[in-house]
Amino acid sequence: MKTFCVLIPFFYVNVFAVKLAPTNYIEEIVITNIHIQQASNYNHIPGVENVLEHVIESIAYGHEYGIDQLYFMIALPDKVNLTNTQEHIAEHINRQRAMQAEITVKLSIPVPHVEIQNFEDLDLTQLGEDRRLLTGPALKNIIRRALSGYRPNATLSQLCHLIGLMMSTKVGKIFTTTHEIYPNILCILWDRADHYIKYRVFEGQLWQVADDYIDKKLEPLWAQLS
Repeated sequence: MKTFCVLIPFFYVNVFAVKLAPTNYIEEIVITNIHIQQASNYNHIPGVENVLEHVIESIAYGHEYGIDQLYFMIALPDKVNLTNTQEHIAEHINRQRAMQAEITVKLSIPVPHVEIQNFEDLDLTQLGEDRRLLTGPALKNIIRRALSGYRPNATLSQLCHLIGLMMSTKVGKIFTTTHEIYPNILCILWDRADHYIKYRVFEGQLWQVADDYIDKKLEPLWAQLS
């Protein structure tokens, strides 16, 4: 029996690679969605207006997870390949359990119990949409705070990751995010299909610019947060 572990603060998340099926992963998405919904309804931390935003913000600004992990934890749990090996299914499950563990550690909300059901009958895409309906508004508010100076030490790399996550909740795509400081301050999102979304700083404000001409302003980032 092989055990796959992901180390996160205070938690080992273990998944045993024995007789795992896609339905095991779907079950974890259901549990995580319920857990995220509980976090969004929780308001018992003094000084914190929205605790779901608090959890996502701490994850996004932390160093425990790479951007690809964040996509599957926060925005795109449905964009995985479930026809792969059991090791890969175990990795997908671990990402969902990592999100559950973050909520449990930061909010002391236990992982919810879900009654046994026919998980194979559930629509994976719809479960992803349910996740994005919860996390999309939270990501927008986190970016608003960063733009307003609430996070003065936020790096361009962190902000670019947040923009990529936010855009993924809008269009349901995984973006590779990169940033450049010189000669222009840029945030570049790439969907791995030769489609780019670029942002550039003009007079201290981030604007989406034309892919082929970064001097051409298209829309300010703040306008995309409505």
